[in-house]
Amino acid sequence: MDRLTAAADVSSRTLYKHLGGKTALIMATLDHRRDRFFQALDVDSVDGLFFALSEWSRSEGARGCYFLRAIADAGSERRAKSSP
Repeated sequence: MDRLTAAADVSSRTLYKHLGGKTALIMATLDHRRDRFFQALDVDSVDGLFFALSEWSRSEGARGCYFLRAIADAGSERRAKSSP
């Protein structure tokens, strides 16, 4: 969150005010990534599909699965809320 607030040049309070919390931020990020992914795969042939997938992998790098990381982050947030 520190890197995000620094990049956005806002306080964490302002960020949470607009997003509603970490879970909302994660959901917005996943929605955006999903939209970008399917836009990249809007092709007319099987060859185009494989080319688009290879370009996506090349440009996105090996940063791990956003969806698995989101589950891990949301899970830690859920555990923190349910702790006494």
